[in-house]
Amino acid sequence: MIVTTFDPIKGRGPELAQFDVSPNFDQIMNNFSWNVSPDGTRLAAARGMDGYLQIRSMRSGTTQIIKLKGLDDIRTLAWAADGKGFLISNGSGEGSVLLHVDLHGNAKALWKCSWRSCFGRQSPDGRHLAFRDVIRSSNMWMMENF
Repeated sequence: MIVTTFDPIKGRGPELAQFDVSPNFDQIMNNFSWNVSPDGTRLAAARGMDGYLQIRSMRSGTTQIIKLKGLDDIRTLAWAADGKGFLISNGSGEGSVLLHVDLHGNAKALWKCSWRSCFGRQSPDGRHLAFRDVIRSSNMWMMENF
């Protein structure tokens, strides 16, 4: 994946970063998740479903690769408010799990989501968490002698 600047009048600008994509990445089934750090100095991108996260410094141009321990179906990615971790949704059975993951790849479950993909965002002060989940509820009605 190549990240560039973009001006609505002039079009595509200079390249900011390149990220490797997992060889088993399926463009139709997988979501290539990426996010800009709260201070705007780093870009993070999940390579695909293989559990690796790449962090590119916009200042030095270096890339850090983190192996996310026990995660192999990354669906959404967002930086934590303090820039010291991430909120990641990972597939789990019929749903997914919203996790906080530190910069060493250690994950802590925050919420079990009933939908295929949920996502979370922290408030700027890091004291509150908003997340989206979909819960399906259905009723069945039987009618006789209609």
